Amino acid sequence: MPAAPTEWLWANVPGLPDTIDPQSQFMLDWYWNPNPVPADFIDRERRESAATPRQVWMGALRGLSAMDLTKVAPMVQAPTLILWGDQDGFFDAASQDAVKAAFPKAGYQAFPGYGHNMFWEAPDQVAATVLPFLAAP
Repeated sequence: MPAAPTEWLWANVPGLPDTIDPQSQFMLDWYWNPNPVPADFIDRERRESAATPRQVWMGALRGLSAMDLTKVAPMVQAPTLILWGDQDGFFDAASQDAVKAAFPKAGYQAFPGYGHNMFWEAPDQVAATVLPFLAAP
């Protein structure tokens, strides 16, 4: 995990209440997108994530912080496709360079102008990349 998102997560997740408000600043920031996403969809996503107990958020944060996944990346034998929205607030271009180095045989597609959840922002464009990848032998 890059330093900036890790610091943001450690600054926010431990202080989450046991009952998370789907409209809290944390949830609004977590689900931020640079392009419009249908409100009913994103509201449902926030409600579902807010229903996740705080201790689960903490477990995920500890897991992400404790292990450098690049050490196990060479064990991945399956075809891999890396997608990135260049407006991603969690993973920047340097992060993408690290992921591409960890998975040198992976396909890679950047989506200029889109964020971390580019598949919500531009589902047709993302599907045009993902479907041929999934259909490949």
